Parts: sequence; structure tokens; C-alpha cells
Amino acid sequence: MELKQLEYFAACVGAVSFNKAAEKLYTTQSSVSRAIKALEDELGIVLFDRDIKGIRLTREGEKAYEYASQVLDAVKRMQVLERGSLHQLLRLSANSSSWLADRIVDYYQIHEDEDIHYQITFTTTREIVRRIQEREDDMGLVSIRKNQLASFHIFLAGHSLAFQEIVQTRVAVYLGKRNPGLTKPSSLRLVQRFSDEYDPGSFWNLEDAQAGLLQKAETVMETNSEELISRLLKKSSLAYIGPEELMPEEETKAVMPMKDEVIYGCIQRKGEELPEVSVRFLAFVRNCLNDGRNYSQQ
Repeated sequence: MELKQLEYFAACVGAVSFNKAAEKLYTTQSSVSRAIKALEDELGIVLFDRDIKGIRLTREGEKAYEYASQVLDAVKRMQVLERGSLHQLLRLSANSSSWLADRIVDYYQIHEDEDIHYQITFTTTREIVRRIQEREDDMGLVSIRKNQLASFHIFLAGHSLAFQEIVQTRVAVYLGKRNPGLTKPSSLRLVQRFSDEYDPGSFWNLEDAQAGLLQKAETVMETNSEELISRLLKKSSLAYIGPEELMPEEETKAVMPMKDEVIYGCIQRKGEELPEVSVRFLAFVRNCLNDGRNYSQQ
């Protein structure tokens, strides 16, 4: 058994087909197929069911993937030792958030003298799931509407991931500082994040009765940058729909809280403990949200 076979195996798990895995690995589909077939022959099991829709792990394949992931993770840790670096590595992906960016700065300042290296990625929920499943990150922080939580757990289970809640909050409308006031929700002009099926800011999926008025509001700008949204709220009349508690303190306050609840929480690999540096950072975020935003003493 070769390490390359395990790497190809792991890449296939995160893809829908051998062809997609080959693109990710910068090789050919036939090379990937041969590597997987050789691994199956050596193990004496079938790792993937194959059909016209693509590939999916068998039950034996799921168990093999669990072991292969542990081997690949151990190799990465050995490579770190080989380079003579014993620093702690915080590998985090998250939905774009100015609030979280500020907390990362706070955490860094508090722990600046410690030997911690940071790998931080802001992206969509699906990309966060992919990054954690493929062991590019150890945990992901996301916001999920409560009415989607059950289906989200099922979605994560299919990727051998789990979700733990940090805090519950609500969706709200925020007005830019130059906005005269919420007199007619349907006349609002909005800046919103790009549509993400699990994004609480996808206001057309909200259940609150008032959301019907917002469906007529005009989205004039879409972005994946929370920083741009924050700056526009400070300097324009645009409005934004997003979760409470996760907006920077200096932004305008919510003027129209909705009934829709949002769960802010952490995605991680199922059955695995987070590294100690991740556990400490997660506790810090939890305390910031639950202790009245008294960050300086964390």
C-alpha cells in the first residue's frame, strides 16, 4: 500500500467522480481509477459504488476512509516535525464576518507571545464543509437558520462531519447610517452576501411574516466581503439583513428583528477531538458571545 493511493482515495471522497478527483490532483482519470482499483484489490473490499451519477462510499469504504484520514493527518504532522517546527497551528474556516475578524485580532493580541500560527479562510458554508472533510482545516464557524438545522445535520453526516451549537440569535434588518429610517420595508435598497443555501441573509427564505415585505426590496449589491458590507453601512443608506450578535459594535443597530432564529456554531470532523489550540479559540469565541462582548478579559 502506497501513500499516493491513500491521497487519491481521500481526493475521491471529496469529489463526485474519478474525473473530478483527477482534476483536483492534476492527473488523469485513468490514473485515479487504477490507484483506487489497486487499493481495493489489496484491501479485498469495494471502496466506492459506481453508477452513472458518479461515485459514493460503500459502508466498508467509509471505515477505510476514517483510517486513511488518520494516516494522512499523521503524515502532515510528521512533516511539520521534519521541518523542525513545533508551533501550534490554528486552522479555521468561517463565513465572512467582520465581527469574527475583530475577535481573531483580539485573540492574537492576547496570545501574541505564544507560538501559534494561524490559517484563516473566509468562504461559503459548502466550501467550509469541503475544507474540513479534506482536512485542510480543523473547524469551521457558520451561521445556520434554525429551520434548516435538521437537514444541515443530515448533510454533514453524509460527509462524516458534526455540528456543535455556540449561540442562538435572530435575523434582523440593519440600516446604513445615512438611511432616514425604516418607513417602508419594500422600498429598501440592500447590500447582501452572495446567495448561499444555508445563509441566514437569504431573506427570501425567512419564515417571519414581515419577510414578505422585504421580498420586494431591491438588492443593489452582492458581495462575499463582510468588510465591504460594514463600510457601506457606515457610509451609505443601504440596508443589510443578517444575524444579530454577529455585527461589529460600531455598526448601526438592528431596526427590525425577525422571528427567524439563527444558530451560530462549529463544524468539525465526526468522532475526532479538536486540537487544543482550536479548543481554546472556540472557548474564546463562545465566551465573547455569551459574556456581553467583554473581549479584553478573555
